[in-house]
Amino acid sequence: FEKVVKDEYISDIIGKIYEKHLIQTPLEVLELKALMYLLVSHLIKEHTYKSLPESVYTRLFGKLNKINEVTNYISKNYDKPLTTKDLASLAHLSEGYFCQLFKEITGKTAMEYINGFRIDKAEKMLRKTELTVTEVAFCCGFDDANYFSRMYKKIKGVNPQTSRHLEDR
Repeated sequence: FEKVVKDEYISDIIGKIYEKHLIQTPLEVLELKALMYLLVSHLIKEHTYKSLPESVYTRLFGKLNKINEVTNYISKNYDKPLTTKDLASLAHLSEGYFCQLFKEITGKTAMEYINGFRIDKAEKMLRKTELTVTEVAFCCGFDDANYFSRMYKKIKGVNPQTSRHLEDR
């Protein structure tokens, strides 16, 4: 592959994509999607933009940037209350269009993405700390421990207490 493509950035991203596709935890799936968007963004920017009208390039890149800004915000503020209204405002979009665009780009609704991110953080905390399940739920942005447990079981397939004692996969 490296002999054909002379773009080290593409080679690096494809290498990371290959590594991530071997591990299919929910976090790796999210990271895999992010890497795919980085690859597409780079290809558009560095290898196809000259053949696209400037307006098309600007629109595509703008969409990716808006959602990337939001996902970065989520990763830094997952422990705080997050609403689609606030995230849409951050992206300077109407709430309806933001929700549509977020799902188009990530394949998940904003709340599915947030809950998945929070649950991945919770899984790590459960395995590395002695905090109670309720404390972990609150640390990860859930204000209801029962809802946290339901979401955890839905996403991970086991309840949080059981997950704490599982070997790292």
